[in-house]
Amino acid sequence: MKDKVLRPLYSAMLSGILIGCGCLIYMSTSNPVVGSCLFSFGLITIVLRGYLLYTGRIGYAWDKEILKMIPIILIGNLLGSTILSCMVPADSALIAKSIALTEPKLLKPFGRLLFDSIGCGVMMYLAVDGYKIKNNLLLLIFPVMIFILCGFEHSIADMLYLGCAGKLYTIEGMKFILIVALGNAIGALFFSYFHSEIKKSK
Repeated sequence: MKDKVLRPLYSAMLSGILIGCGCLIYMSTSNPVVGSCLFSFGLITIVLRGYLLYTGRIGYAWDKEILKMIPIILIGNLLGSTILSCMVPADSALIAKSIALTEPKLLKPFGRLLFDSIGCGVMMYLAVDGYKIKNNLLLLIFPVMIFILCGFEHSIADMLYLGCAGKLYTIEGMKFILIVALGNAIGALFFSYFHSEIKKSK
């Protein structure tokens, strides 16, 4: 039981915290390019340590063993994001920035939200899979910068933003996260499927 549930859950919680740290770093900078680059600290640490992150693993969910772990990973990421958001002081400027960030996110129409989520899913798959192939940290950093600067939606990062804004555990907030998580999955799985088909044809 411990090996199958608790260890993956703990790993996923750490990933949620690390992505949340990336969000806090991003909100603490005034330059979006610098902020998006520093945000990648979270993903770099997760990949190097082998922690479990939904957006980093969902592209490999064609594997039944990974697919079985996805609910645990998503719950763990959510818990980690929640823990970190609860630790941000109520009078922190980060709370105001989170509210300013989440308000336009929640107003996105379904089609736009899904598109932005799919774009992030593609970028996250390219980041993780690219690093697996070349072991080059730049392959982790650049896709992260791209999805942030393009305004794409990352389900786990959005958990932190919504949590700090006090909107995560609302019907509106959870609906938003589910749509983004779905879009992230579509983008990552789409790219991974056709990538594997191309490899088979060679």
